[in-house]
Amino acid sequence: MKYNPMVGKTKADMKVLFAERIKQLRIEKGLTQTVVAKNMDVAPNTVSQWESGLIEPDFATLVMLAKFFEESTDFLLGVKDF
Repeated sequence: MKYNPMVGKTKADMKVLFAERIKQLRIEKGLTQTVVAKNMDVAPNTVSQWESGLIEPDFATLVMLAKFFEESTDFLLGVKDF
């Protein structure tokens, strides 16, 4: 049987995990929401909403976030834990 890392995770779980990871990475790197927002070309309140799980970025922005934080999209989305 093939391993499926998404087994047992609901959409709500994944949304919370994404929000937590974005916030954790930002804090670990000592960045403000404003700095992340400027690099993603979005408003600071957009970053706040990502971190609160109110909204998610589009695919292109997700890839930009992964590159910015030097992480994989799989990590940001909770598919992989490393």
